[in-house]
Amino acid sequence: MVFALTKDTRAPLTREALRIPAGTAPHRDTVIRNNLIRARYETKDLWLYCMSNRLMSLAEARQGEVFDANYDAVAVIWDREYFSYLIAWELQRHHPIDADYFEVLVQYREREYPYDQDDGLNPACIKALRFSRQNEVRLIYPTHTPITQKGILLEIPELVSCCRIVKDEEIPK
Repeated sequence: MVFALTKDTRAPLTREALRIPAGTAPHRDTVIRNNLIRARYETKDLWLYCMSNRLMSLAEARQGEVFDANYDAVAVIWDREYFSYLIAWELQRHHPIDADYFEVLVQYREREYPYDQDDGLNPACIKALRFSRQNEVRLIYPTHTPITQKGILLEIPELVSCCRIVKDEEIPK
């Protein structure tokens, strides 16, 4: 395989590995082929709130690695913007976070891929293909300082104002 790297090709990993600045093309005699380029991408510490973007049937949720086998209730969130704001507000009380938190639909793909397909996507937005049935949305809260704990349990009674608990009998079978 010959990869044609032109001045318009994004491929940030390839450009970094071969020291070819963005917006430029390599020398016309340069041929790039059969190279394995690996890079370790690290993000700064982030708090994540993960949720599915759709209500699944109980049978579907209990298959494989989708959700815990005890899945018997779910919160349907109708105001995700306010929901994420409330989480940010409470999280800020426990750990400093950036004001620029955001929501992302997870991209399901392998983390290793041909270098000509590098799109520079943040690793926090990627999950292995085997989890694709989760249809996950993540609320991502970047921090100002390193996170030294595994998780945090937030008590936010006001969250009930932007969601509704769907019980077992309301979840599609």
